[in-house]
Amino acid sequence: MLGTEDDHPIVIGPDGLPGTDDDLNNENIDLALNEFIAHGNLVDGIMLPPNATYLMTAGFGDPEIQKPILAEYCLDAGLVILDTITKEFFGHQGPVTSDAHPTGSGADLPTFFMRNLFTYALSDAATAACAGEEEEVVVDIDIKPWRFPNKIFPWYGLVSVAIFGSADFDVDDPITGVDTTTLGFGPAGGAAFRWVFRGYDFSHPHDGHNDLIVFFRASRSGIQCGDTEAGVTGSTFLGDPIVFGTDSIVTVGCFKWRPPPRNRHRHRHHDDDDDDDDDDDDDD
Repeated sequence: MLGTEDDHPIVIGPDGLPGTDDDLNNENIDLALNEFIAHGNLVDGIMLPPNATYLMTAGFGDPEIQKPILAEYCLDAGLVILDTITKEFFGHQGPVTSDAHPTGSGADLPTFFMRNLFTYALSDAATAACAGEEEEVVVDIDIKPWRFPNKIFPWYGLVSVAIFGSADFDVDDPITGVDTTTLGFGPAGGAAFRWVFRGYDFSHPHDGHNDLIVFFRASRSGIQCGDTEAGVTGSTFLGDPIVFGTDSIVTVGCFKWRPPPRNRHRHRHHDDDDDDDDDDDDDD
């Protein structure tokens, strides 16, 4: 049974026109008696996200209940298509062109389903399906957590930076979490020092989400005297860039050399010998 999205590109086929020969329908998807259309369904043992769209269902159990066997949903900017559909039987192989291809052995043409699936996956419609759905998640940071103002001497010392997890971002996720080897701090993107603390909720007050504490060398950050903010760059374990926020800083130890002040009034000193000579001259 097809889902409710009867005008979906997978259903109407590569030509994009409903009611033509390349449509998926119950004749070229459903199979002969005692053959199975799917190896299971997408609700028993799997949890689809709330934004998933069911594109095809099949009957399961006694009494029979329609359950999804083909669905799609957006994940970030990409489109995920899931199915449990059997693809090796005659009903999915397209027209048989000769007796050399009996039921179950394949046919000269791709399966109706596979043909429509790949045509859709490579189409502009699939690319546009998730356009505008991704909301940029900005990951908050705190330079020198639990301190304010955040004083940094640009030339030496270690700078701690807290990277906060949230309901929208799991810093410890093995795929979409923070790969600390990619982190950089400041305008120069100085690499993280070897001290990294993860697996704890460092936020105050605690919000129930794990955070990271990462240390960086100030001398490699590129921070200059007078800078008022700094940030972090980095990516996930999958290689996708992470958008981090920034935090305020105050640079310290930035003394400018000035020449010593010059005396405004010069005093002439006279030694005793000079005075005596003067006196002798007076006597003469």
